[in-house]
Amino acid sequence: MVTGYKGCSLMIALDHETECKLREAFGQDFDDIAREALIAEAYRKGKLSIGQAARLLGLAINDTYGFMKQRGIAVNYTLTDFEADRASLRESGKASR
Repeated sequence: MVTGYKGCSLMIALDHETECKLREAFGQDFDDIAREALIAEAYRKGKLSIGQAARLLGLAINDTYGFMKQRGIAVNYTLTDFEADRASLRESGKASR
């Protein structure tokens, strides 16, 4: 979903046979699916706020709610989420200036 995103890279070690099967099953979307699964799991475990997940996915927050719902992940918007999102918005505003 995110194009042109500059961040860290993550390598997942798979044996050749498993990688081939997964790439065959998911095609060109394989890398995006793995990245999206990691973001979704980090949100589910409370390691990312909904705003952080939205930014990483390149989605609006409302679309991220749908993204999480499709994966069976409950969306809990807490005061901590709000504060983290507000800080994230402040940072992104500074970066765009």
